[in-house]
Amino acid sequence: MKKNFLVSEEIALNEVRTLVELNDSLPTERTDDEIKEQCKHIIYAVCTGNLILGKDKPEFTLFNPISDDEGNVAYDVLKIKTRIPTSDMEKITKGINMKTELLKMNNQLLSYIGGVPKAILDKMSKTDTSVLTELMAIFL
Repeated sequence: MKKNFLVSEEIALNEVRTLVELNDSLPTERTDDEIKEQCKHIIYAVCTGNLILGKDKPEFTLFNPISDDEGNVAYDVLKIKTRIPTSDMEKITKGINMKTELLKMNNQLLSYIGGVPKAILDKMSKTDTSVLTELMAIFL
């Protein structure tokens, strides 16, 4: 089932472009098509109102909230961290062989960016994980 769009794709694209450009380490011009390809889940989340981009930390309302064992919603809104300080990066990746344990490192970073325990990542829907992964790529 496709959700109704609260924000037009054009406005969402402009918001995502601003996000990408503000967090780019080098000033790089990107075409609309490049942004649409690299950030398609982010654009979708902005269009549906699930991702709010603003001056503060982005706020991502999960498409599929995660409930605890009693059925209560445990995770529904994530405040996304927009930066990983080098000291935190060192802690996050300590003991991980970056050549052979890329998935483990990816999960550590997703957990950090989303502010959720790694075990919660297993319970996240494919769409929610894709949005978080695309955001992580922008903020690394």
